[in-house]
Parts: sequence; structure tokens; C-alpha cells
Amino acid sequence: MDRSYNLIDALRVLIKWKLPIIIFVVLASIGGVVVALVLPEYFKSQLVFYPTNPARTESSVLFSEQSNEFAADFFGTKNDINRLLTIATSSSVVDFMVNHFDLTTHYGYDTSSSSFMRYKVTEEFKDNYSVLKTENGAIEITIIDTDPQLAADMVNMAAVMIDKLNNGSLQGNKESVTEMFSKSYADKTAEVQMLSDTLAKLKDEYDIEVISSGSPDGLPVVKGKNTQVVETYKVLLKRQESAVTDLTKVKTLYDRNKSASSEEISSMFIIEKGFPAEKKVKPIRWAICVASTLISLFLAILGALLIDRMQYIKRELNNAQ
Repeated sequence: MDRSYNLIDALRVLIKWKLPIIIFVVLASIGGVVVALVLPEYFKSQLVFYPTNPARTESSVLFSEQSNEFAADFFGTKNDINRLLTIATSSSVVDFMVNHFDLTTHYGYDTSSSSFMRYKVTEEFKDNYSVLKTENGAIEITIIDTDPQLAADMVNMAAVMIDKLNNGSLQGNKESVTEMFSKSYADKTAEVQMLSDTLAKLKDEYDIEVISSGSPDGLPVVKGKNTQVVETYKVLLKRQESAVTDLTKVKTLYDRNKSASSEEISSMFIIEKGFPAEKKVKPIRWAICVASTLISLFLAILGALLIDRMQYIKRELNNAQ
């Protein structure tokens, strides 16, 4: 009942089944051609950028007198790249793209149906959307779509949204620092005003005279009938001068940080913008036709050999009975 197949036996079987094999391969090849022609064409658009150093928008950099101090730190670090990669693949960006470009309608989903429609649209967009780090340390955003112009619009808009979210996270820290200096500025202003009011009150009540110059050390000369009040006036006057100096410093820091926090500087340096592609990336029709022909040929040969083997086993079982 055992029978070993060799090349001659295989050829004999193939010759025997050549007509069904040819018919099957031809039909499968025709089917492959039809599928290749029916499949929609997809176009790819990509955008490449480098993250910039967030420190460029710090007040210490914007108002630095040494122009070359931060020249070597124009591009961001590994941490900046990882942060942008995380933002780019976040649900905030994905949901924005789905809503902004009405991808539910564009992908042909029934808007009246609620059966996992949002999930299906999001997953299809994710299949067509990729963000990766290149060998040279840049970030590449790629989107494929049946509409080449829409693919370019989407990839450019994705970059805008990523930049906006990244700047938003950094802006929050800057605004916190600015708020801190704002409070210090308000407190110091109130202190200066309180000291000025107190000095004015003492001057009026005790008939104090202040001579702006004339002392050996260059300080104002304070005269009055009440020696104790005069000494108190001198101490408060010195405190006022110190408070005014501090107020000037705090105001400078406050103005610089407020100006830095209001600067709209992009967090990415775009090397290549997204443009409508002229050539499709898929489907590769000739590859589909060749693959369908080869696969069908393999299956037809395998099927012929299996059928012949089963027929041989059946005959052996019948003879044994």
C-alpha cells in the first residue's frame, strides 16, 4: 500500500491533470488581474523635521548679550525627539486628524451607524499614518491616501498640530515662571508704595527736611526736630532705595519672561514639507498578478498531487477488501 513519489511520478500526475491545472491557473490569474485593477490607488506624502532646542525661547537666551552662546544647541536632544514622537502618536493628534478632515465620510463609512464606527475610522487612519525616527535623528511623518492632495494636506496639518501641542506643554512652564515673577513684581510694588506713603506721612507730620546732596557719602541729608523720628526716616529711606532697586530687577525679569512666553517660535525645523505625490505607492499591480499566478500554480500542483495520492490510497483499500 506504501508508495514513494519521485520526480517521474510527479510529472506523470501533472501531465494527467494538466488541463485542470491550466484552467485553475488561468482563472486565478484573471481574478488577480481583476483585483489589481479594482483596488484603489494610494499616494504617499511625507514630512521630515528636526526638533529644535526648547531653550531657544527661554528669556536667558532671547536676551543674552552673547550671540554665539547657544549656537551649538539649535537642535533638540534625544528627549525632545522622544517627546515629539509620543505627541505625534497620541490620541489628541489622531482624533484631531479624524475630525478635522472628516475621515469618516472620506473613508466611506456610514455616518448613521454607531457600531464601532469611530474605532474603525481611527484604526484605518493609523494604518495609513506613521511616525518614525530616521537614521539621521530626524522625525518623519508619512500619510498615504487615495487623494494625493489630501495626503499632503494631512501630513502638513499633523506637523502643525504636533508643534502646537508640544509648544503648549512647554508654554505652561513658561507661564508658571512668568506668574511667579508677576506676583513678586506686585509684592515689591506694594512694598515700595507702602514705604513711600510712610515717608511722606512722617515728613508732613514731623516737618522733616530732606536735602538731596551735601553729605560726604553722597547720601541725602535728613533734618528734623525729632531726632528719633529722623533716624527712623533714614532707615525707611534706605529701605525704600533698596526696594526700588529690587523692584527694577524684578520688573526686568518679569518683562523678559512675559516677552519670552508670548513668543510663537516653532519647536520643529522642517527639512521637507509634504507635497502631493505624482506616483502611487500601491497597489503594485504587476506584483499582484505575478503573485496570484505563482500561488495558484503552486496550489494547483499541490492539489493535483494530493488528489492523485488519495485516489491511489482508495484503490489500494478497495483491492485489499
